Amino acid sequence: METKRSIIEERSREVEDVSLDYYDDDGAYICLRYSANIVVDSMESLLADVEQLYGEIEGATDIALGSPFQKIEDCERESEFTIKILLPLFRKLGFVNVKYNHGNKEFGKDVTFARRTEFDEYEYYGVQVKYRDVSGGASGDINELITQDKDAFSMPFYDVYSRNKVRVSKVIIAIFGKFTSNAVEKNIEGIQEYPLKNNLIFLDGKK
Repeated sequence: METKRSIIEERSREVEDVSLDYYDDDGAYICLRYSANIVVDSMESLLADVEQLYGEIEGATDIALGSPFQKIEDCERESEFTIKILLPLFRKLGFVNVKYNHGNKEFGKDVTFARRTEFDEYEYYGVQVKYRDVSGGASGDINELITQDKDAFSMPFYDVYSRNKVRVSKVIIAIFGKFTSNAVEKNIEGIQEYPLKNNLIFLDGKK
């Protein structure tokens, strides 16, 4: 609970989307209460945002305690894998402006984030998330990935933090399972443009 309190306080300072309202430890019970202001158009969106915020804080707490990936097998769907494992991981690695698009593909970018480079400029990343193994033997899998790779690079997205249209420099394919049957090689060779080939990152469950 102390770790979770620290996570919330850190997020309050850095992301400014949550605040710690109350924390009390009387030796027998611990009470922790935090809140967020969420503006949405529907109850469905509200529930999705609440689920994401809660899941990210739980995932970040697991990472801080040193045991994040012991729970990876408990994820039952793609959104849970993204919220509890990937989003806290990208934040922990030092990336900023981490945004999950709630399953709206947004041209091959389920997640976007950025990092400030040595030249004091932002470099943007897009992430495709797959909740399964990806096989090089299944043309449907590879064709889908190649199409989404190209869309992710070619289509700009609106960065809500800078309020500008921006393009990604790198695309990560993050999967819950593993790449099989030369899936990585076939995916890379399906991209004709060499600058794009060199900016694909493959992240499987084991890695």
